[in-house]
Formats: sequence, C-alpha cells, structure tokens
Amino acid sequence: MKRFKIITSAVLAALMLLAMAAPAFAEDGAIEGSFRFLTYNVAGLGLTGSNALAAKQGWIGEALKNDGANIVATQEDFSQTDMISEKWGVAYRTHAQSNPVTGDGLNIYSETPIYNVAREGWNKKGGAIWEGDIVSQKGVMMAVVELQKGVYVDVYNLHADAFGGQESREARYDNFAQTVAFVKSHSKDHAVIITGDFNCAFHFGEPEGKDLYNKFIEQLGMRDAWTDVVNGGSFTDYSAYKGSYWGSWDSVECVLYRSSDTLTLTPETHDYLWFRQESNGMDLSDHAAAAVNFRYTASAAAEETGLTPAGPERISFIKVLQIVFADLKYAFSHFDEVIAMLKYANNTEYLYEHYSR
Repeated sequence: MKRFKIITSAVLAALMLLAMAAPAFAEDGAIEGSFRFLTYNVAGLGLTGSNALAAKQGWIGEALKNDGANIVATQEDFSQTDMISEKWGVAYRTHAQSNPVTGDGLNIYSETPIYNVAREGWNKKGGAIWEGDIVSQKGVMMAVVELQKGVYVDVYNLHADAFGGQESREARYDNFAQTVAFVKSHSKDHAVIITGDFNCAFHFGEPEGKDLYNKFIEQLGMRDAWTDVVNGGSFTDYSAYKGSYWGSWDSVECVLYRSSDTLTLTPETHDYLWFRQESNGMDLSDHAAAAVNFRYTASAAAEETGLTPAGPERISFIKVLQIVFADLKYAFSHFDEVIAMLKYANNTEYLYEHYSR
C-alpha cells in the first residue's frame, strides 16, 4: 500500500508540473499567460573591461535570477554580457558589440526564444564631448520575443541622448522620432513593448514630457505602464507624487506597451528596484531598474514564419574605421573641450557652465 501511495504521488506531481508548463486556455479558446518584464541601465561605461566590472556584472546576473524576471532589457551592457547570462542561467540573449567604441550596449535577455534582432544607431547626437554621447554608439534595437508557442511580442530597447543642453535635447527629440519610424517599419499592427533609458520622463512636462507623449502615445498608440498602474492613466496630473525620483515619479526608465488585434497586454504591477551588492550594500548601478508584471491574452497561436533566431552579431571592419575616424575628427575639432575634460574631470560644475550646449 505504501508503494502504491508513493507511485500515485509521483504521478500526481508529474501531472501538476505538466499543467504548469502547458499554455493556459480561456473558455473561448484564447491563450492566456503572464510574464515579468524588467529594464535596467547596468552602468557599464565607467568600468568596461575591468575586473571590477566583471564582478559587478556577475552580481547583476545573480540579482536578475533572484528577481524572477522573464524578459530583461539592458543598457550600457558591454564587455561582460556573458557574465550576466552565466550567473543568471537565462536561456536566450542578444549579442551587442562587446565594447563602447563600436557597440550600443543594448541587449535583451529572455527565458523564451528571441528572433529577428535589428539595430539602428542614432542619426543625431548632441552635447559636449565630455558628456559621452558624441563618441558613443547609442541607438535603438528590436527583437521578437516568443512568450509561449505561437505568441509573440516585439520588444524595442533604446538609450537616448543624455544631459540637458539645447543640443542634447534636440538630439533626444530626433532619437524619439527615429524610434517611431523604426517601430512603424518593423511592427505594423504588432503588439509592442518599447523600453530603455529615455533620459527624460513624461512628468518633465514642456517640452520634453510633451514630446514623449506626442511621439509615443499619439503617433504609435502606446501606453505607459507607470502611468496606467500608478497614476491612474493621467499624463498631466502628478500632484500625488513627491519626494525621491525613482519610486515616486515616473522615471527615465520607461516601459511603454501596445496591444494588437490578436494579443492584449495588461500591466498589473510596476516597481522601481535598486539591486545591491550583498557584501557591502552598494548599488550595482546609478539607475534603478523598472519592473512590470504583464498579463496577456492571445486570440490564437500565430504561425512560426519569417523568424531568425538571435545569434552572434558582427560589425564590419569598414564600419569600425568609420566610427573611429568620426570620433577622432570630432575630438580634434573640439580640442579645447578634450583638454578641459582631462583638466576638470572632477569639476562637473565648471564643465556644465563652460561646455554644455
């Protein structure tokens, strides 16, 4: 009898595991599910290639694993991408260029398959050389992520021009316009998530918050997860939120989403997270991560056609030479800024006052 109970328990346990792994079907035949989405600027520029960065990226991988995220978009993710995925144990990822000279630092990690990766560098950059945007390869990337068999969402990950000078703001507006065109060219009528480090937020108001609204909400039909979950859907009234930037306001880490005729995305929770090193409590990045729990319903499974699995991404030698030449040309044409950057590296107030544009 004892043996029979053991066998019966084992069979029931196996059936429970199969039920958990199988797609959920609603009464009308729709496919239902959920996933945890996270975006995180991992601050990989300052220590790229060093032992300190390798250790930090390993801790980030462990933090993402412990968080339970299913899909993660990262920015400033350069040399230690392997370390993040190894410590996390995630099954799928994209492969950005491994250095900040030629790479955009944008990656997507997922527990489910990733397809059709595409990237664009920004057409316009702005600001002083010491701010880093002129000589970095920021841009936008996209990938198709399979949520479950036959259910797909297009995920866009961007890192916009930073800082507040007029040139930087103008470049940022152009970055967003370029992203809108990029989405329209790849994701017509698709369910979409647009995320990343936007370097501005809706609550900024005029002109930047308004530009975000005009570009992404009006032109693309997106919604903002923080606005819908935390702020009652209002893009104009932030009177209830005061205090610290991350955690009280919407932040530069946006998670925008759009449903399609066949896939409905619904954000259920939104949180800002500070991942910290366990040994000393130090933050692993100068940014908080934004995490959103999504629920989804698909009317039917889509056909698996036109999908190319994510794999190694290479940049041509000619392109590398073009990037290096452009950076050197700018540096020599703004030599006074280069000297000031070296001389006043620890005096950001002086640099802001004399060289921000």
